[in-house]
Amino acid sequence: MIRTAPVAPAHPGRRLRAGFSLIELMVVLGIITLLLAAVGVALRGSGSQAAALQTAQSRVASLLGMARSQAAIYQVRARLVVYAIQPPSGESDKYLRYLLLVRETAYNSSAWVAVGEPAYLPSPIYVVPPSVPTNHLALDATGRRVVWPGTAYAPVSSISGTTSMLVRYSENSPTTVNLSRVYYIEYTPDGRTTSTKIALATAQPADNTTAHQYPMFDNPSAVRGLLLRSTGTISFVNDANSF
Repeated sequence: MIRTAPVAPAHPGRRLRAGFSLIELMVVLGIITLLLAAVGVALRGSGSQAAALQTAQSRVASLLGMARSQAAIYQVRARLVVYAIQPPSGESDKYLRYLLLVRETAYNSSAWVAVGEPAYLPSPIYVVPPSVPTNHLALDATGRRVVWPGTAYAPVSSISGTTSMLVRYSENSPTTVNLSRVYYIEYTPDGRTTSTKIALATAQPADNTTAHQYPMFDNPSAVRGLLLRSTGTISFVNDANSF
């Protein structure tokens, strides 16, 4: 019979033990708590706004790609529409946040049909209109209106606008919805569009009161967006000064 000799411990005199001591567990839990607290602060602060801006950029880019595909597949015009009916006439939760992909109906060029479900930008992100009215600007710490740059490089969008647009929510639906004001980016059947800049910014949401009917743009530096070329190619803009 072959007998095997017992294996000596790597460190004589020190007993091997399983698990952690109470002190070790408390130290580990303390570290985890500190890390979770740090993550929470980041999410509540500028980190969460940066993440929301990145999500908004990706969402808009994806919808633009879908609009271009719709135009090419159906050989009609297609648009990405931004709801722009100002409160109180329009819905404050949709204003400059509600995005709808539509294409031209084959039998009626004045009516458009919705493609898929509408999308919202993540809170607190809004599409910056071609100009930012004073009543859309929040007050700073001294009670003055935030100064939105008025130079040629102002972080605003250059998207087209219209005062009326009829939309069907399905190709065969007899009912049309009249969107009395929208901004839009349009693609032609060959996949081309107009060179456009789309600015996205943080804002304080409207609360439906007379004094606060609109989203209040409060930080002209917290602006990101996209540059759309006539060929349909898209570039992300991650610096407000790059507009």
